[in-house]
Amino acid sequence: MAGRRRRRRRSRAAQSATPEGGSHLGANGGEQGSSGQSRASATAEAQGHLGGNDGGVGAGKSDARPHAVATGEEEGRLGAKGREGARSAGPPRAVVVAAGDGGANDEGVGGMATAPKEEAAEDRVGGSAGLQRGVVTATHGGAKDEGGQPRTVAMAEEGEGHVGAHSGGRDGAGESNGDQALDSLKGGCFLTDAVLKWRVEDVMNPDIFREKVKKIPAEFGSPQQYQEIHSALLLEETRASIQFAMLQPAKVQSYRAISVSCTDTPYLFYIDIDLRSLDGCYHVAEDGDLFFLSSQPLKQMDISGCFAVAVEIGRDTCFQKSFRVLVSEKNPNFDTIMYASFLTNITKAINISKAITSVGRDPSGIVESVLRMEEKVKRKCSSCGECALEDSVDPTKFNDEQLNVVKSIVSKLQCPHVNAAEIVWGPPGTGKTQVAIAIIHSLLHWRSRTLVCIPRKEDIPRFFAQLKEVFPAFNLSKILVLNALNDMENCSSFAEASLEIRTQKLYCSIYVWKSWMKEMAFVLRMKPYCLDNCDHDDHTCSKSKLIVFRFESFREKVSALVLDLRQSSLNLISSLSAISLSEIDIVNINELLSNLSDFENLLLNDGVTSSDVQKAFGFASVSASNIEKDDIAKLLDSTRMSCLKLLDALVDTISIPQLEDRNELEEFCIQNSSIIICTPSCSFRLQDLKLKSIDILLVDDAAQIKESDLLIPLSIAPRHVVLLGDHLHVQAMVKSKVCEEAGYASSLFERLLGLSSDKIILSKQYVMHPFISQFVRQNFYGGNVEDGCTVESHAYNKQVDKTKLPSYGFFDITQVDELRVKGKDFVEYVVLVFLLQKLYKGLKNKNEKLKVGIVYLCSNRVGTAKDQLSSKYGSHKTIDLEVNFLDNLNESWYDVVILSTVFYHKAQLPDKISTALTRARLCLWIIGEGNDLCAAGDIWEKLVNNAVERRLFATLTSSVLSSVMKNLELNIQDKPTVVDSSLPENIMQKPGQEFTWKGRPHNRKDILAQVRDQKDARDTCTFQASLGAIESLNKFQCSCFNPPQAFTFDLCFDDLKTKYEQIIKGELTSEERKNRGKRRLETSLDIAKDEGIVGSDSADQSEKRERLFKIESYELVDAEEEGKAESLLEAGNIMIGTFRVSRNYFYLKPGETYKYDKSIPYIHAKSGLPGAHAVMVIGHGKQQPSPEEAKGTSGQSILLRHVHFQNSEGRRFGIDGFGRVFRCSLRGLYHVTLPTCSV
Repeated sequence: MAGRRRRRRRSRAAQSATPEGGSHLGANGGEQGSSGQSRASATAEAQGHLGGNDGGVGAGKSDARPHAVATGEEEGRLGAKGREGARSAGPPRAVVVAAGDGGANDEGVGGMATAPKEEAAEDRVGGSAGLQRGVVTATHGGAKDEGGQPRTVAMAEEGEGHVGAHSGGRDGAGESNGDQALDSLKGGCFLTDAVLKWRVEDVMNPDIFREKVKKIPAEFGSPQQYQEIHSALLLEETRASIQFAMLQPAKVQSYRAISVSCTDTPYLFYIDIDLRSLDGCYHVAEDGDLFFLSSQPLKQMDISGCFAVAVEIGRDTCFQKSFRVLVSEKNPNFDTIMYASFLTNITKAINISKAITSVGRDPSGIVESVLRMEEKVKRKCSSCGECALEDSVDPTKFNDEQLNVVKSIVSKLQCPHVNAAEIVWGPPGTGKTQVAIAIIHSLLHWRSRTLVCIPRKEDIPRFFAQLKEVFPAFNLSKILVLNALNDMENCSSFAEASLEIRTQKLYCSIYVWKSWMKEMAFVLRMKPYCLDNCDHDDHTCSKSKLIVFRFESFREKVSALVLDLRQSSLNLISSLSAISLSEIDIVNINELLSNLSDFENLLLNDGVTSSDVQKAFGFASVSASNIEKDDIAKLLDSTRMSCLKLLDALVDTISIPQLEDRNELEEFCIQNSSIIICTPSCSFRLQDLKLKSIDILLVDDAAQIKESDLLIPLSIAPRHVVLLGDHLHVQAMVKSKVCEEAGYASSLFERLLGLSSDKIILSKQYVMHPFISQFVRQNFYGGNVEDGCTVESHAYNKQVDKTKLPSYGFFDITQVDELRVKGKDFVEYVVLVFLLQKLYKGLKNKNEKLKVGIVYLCSNRVGTAKDQLSSKYGSHKTIDLEVNFLDNLNESWYDVVILSTVFYHKAQLPDKISTALTRARLCLWIIGEGNDLCAAGDIWEKLVNNAVERRLFATLTSSVLSSVMKNLELNIQDKPTVVDSSLPENIMQKPGQEFTWKGRPHNRKDILAQVRDQKDARDTCTFQASLGAIESLNKFQCSCFNPPQAFTFDLCFDDLKTKYEQIIKGELTSEERKNRGKRRLETSLDIAKDEGIVGSDSADQSEKRERLFKIESYELVDAEEEGKAESLLEAGNIMIGTFRVSRNYFYLKPGETYKYDKSIPYIHAKSGLPGAHAVMVIGHGKQQPSPEEAKGTSGQSILLRHVHFQNSEGRRFGIDGFGRVFRCSLRGLYHVTLPTCSV
């Protein structure tokens, strides 16, 4: 197999063609081009607006300026003979092992280039994740010393000098252009530089950073000290995360690599993955993914290879496709690479490293405050007094303690003189999140911009649920959530606050609303039915009658436009009401919508006929007196004129921002939001923006967030910081033992809490029943927490008071006979069912659902328990059951918690169990072996003894559980289900695959034309698609020359338009209906074949060199014929595709594949023909159907095929101007060939 594999790889090596021979791209798919191009990736999706349409194949209108797209790298086979320059054999050997002010240079490695001194704009890594340029603070270190022992950072630094003297294997005089390109991609990020230079033995060495890593102190002496300590810790934790992945090879997802190709950028390579041999790999590559490139599968530690980071993938992560990676060497030998194994994503670590550099370079006042680098940090201001909360907080929703905390914090946040961090310590149930919400609500009155950080994305729904509970009428338009929420449940109530939906609404507001307005005015003026030379300035037509007027068609067209205009107008108001719309504008929009509804209702009146409409609108030769007699007709016309007046006024007066692409749309939404909510790692998106300022950084559950993670939002330099949390509750976890010993898992909250002399403490809990809270209050909080009046009420747990079980209890299973016969797992399961049955029987109100949590100490038993309990409790009408484990609890609250402390080895017992004991409101029942827990000592012994002393300790026996055992299907329940944890959880929805030329290099050259923008040239998509395809074909042909050449000519739209108008003897769009659409497209291709199209050289503007370019032929390809289009596209044949347009096209979301919906066709307002569109087809793919699409398939496994296309609506369409359409929606697919040598 390996031999066949290598032979195939050689056959796919790039083949050169002489200029004389050229590369003929005919029907056979390019015999002399590249004899089998690599399968690829695409980073674009479609969504956009068709402003107008040319009947058969029309296009839209845009007011935006053209925005060029060129990724500029092309494919070239690494290791092939005849390449320029020498290739260095083997994987990268250098290893960067530390970060700080400098480092060592290993002589056997070749050193490193001088660290760049100036900063540059951030390059995107992970959609918006960037790697900004800065000082490279990483150091080199060889993997072993002279004696063959593993080398440490300290040993490397002791024997060698600092980075920056010269570049070893590179030019000693300074950085080469290649080095600058590498630094631009990495952004001077020390972590990326280090990871790419690590070897397998470095990653597997747990002591490599031990001497460099220092324990985190309570206070830091300088920004440089902070930077050095956290840099080393970040590198060690990243190393441990990679090691953790490599030690589990069975779980590693691997691609088979067809080839690894060069691009025009040094250190940047293109991995062409084999989409036909995925071997159970379901991973979809994203920016920041760390891969291990090797010749063998990742199953043994002595494997050779190198690390690579995926870059330039962008937002489009819907399909498995080929992608670009960054490596550490300029010209490595990748000829033997056959596997790309995904290990982990390091985007978060990359952004932390950027934040560390930023803090060390230019610490803000608030950063100095939270780092406590100044002993004389000013804590209180003598100039500012305490503010009044006025009506911003409802006192009935808070107790006095909480109100005082809110008032104190808000007063300090309004002070412009002091920017110290405020600490609020609140044990479970004391209302930390409610206090945070009250602070946020109060700040809205001060017009402050607040960044709210929440530990995990999964906690965002909980935050919003409490927000709605405390402030039911809270205006969500003031809130923006940066994290993607489309894959989460329970988000419908606040989905409108997500950046994705907010951006989509803004898109529709800007590019759809005005077009619908103009089209409605066009229809209401009866322009589609008037003669072209009709003088129709007034409401009366100068001709005696309309041409081909059908009342039913007119009514349907108006109804469809009213629906679209209403939707886009509401989006406009919600997006721009507080930004660029005046109160008068909003009143006029609402009045227009009301008038249009009245007009539509009048049209639907049974008494209105076609002749009535023509008479009322002045399109028939009748006397005015006859019109006046018809009250309905008269009202119809007056309503029409009122609508036209408002349409004209609104189009002329409303100023809409012109935003070019999705990035600008998102930035606009962020800039105009008062409250921004996200996880700390997601806040990096704010670093690139020219944000006015972040006034307050508020962190909820701050004790769950590592200090290093909070550096990302802190690097944005907020004026004030508020941290709310409980360090005795859930805490972050780290994988590195070295980092754990150094305190890397600790939070900024915990560190500052120990230093703060004026911290605020919430001492009353209002959630847990007193029986539950008693043990926690005594053993974790020293008795400093009190029970509130609500939980002390006898009515608090009335819902479960008939279960005949206490609110808190320990159920000992030591005396159960089956424990020794059938094992612990069986007895544990029996007790779970026993308690659930008791709970159900004792419920007072069986119409009210109770949230019950089964909590395990470890995650390895969760899968089995879910399978065992799902048959009965998966969709129970009364019990909402959730199976969880200790480290995953976070801030989830349950009405009842059943905690299993059953263990096999003492090592399975965690040190901290306060989280598990503080998640229940009404009942907490603990299952375990009392004797074994007492033998374990410490908190476990206290837990058992406390239950005994309180007489809440119950000994279970076989006789007590006998009835439950008899009813269980023991032959099935005895055998735990084996859960294959190596497979992703969403295996039922496998990702699709796609080949595309977007981002794919061919012999290092980019072959795609720039993204075109029709702008004001309405109905020209046929021309735009033709010109783009011909340019792209010429680019591909030039890349086949030896050496490869760049095609730098831009084909002239005006030249093609002029020649077309000469043929039709009239202006564009004046053709007869039968000569539009397909006929227009084929006429433009005939012009390119017979006359040629003028192109100007964009690389030489001074001489304005022009040439004539022709095609040889074109043919219509059957889009449904399997294999034909695929082979043509993969051989470099960029094609032209056409499809009908339905109204859902205008509302496509990024990442959504378009499908024609015949129930809502778009009818061109002027021609009356069904709208259609022409695009440049650049790839193909397949995907799983959605659940709705899969209905009626009789369980058969089906795949939906699509094509990937480049649109002509600028970069605002879809993702950077690219989209997808299902093959079943295509009406035409044109294959164009060039002459043997057209350049």
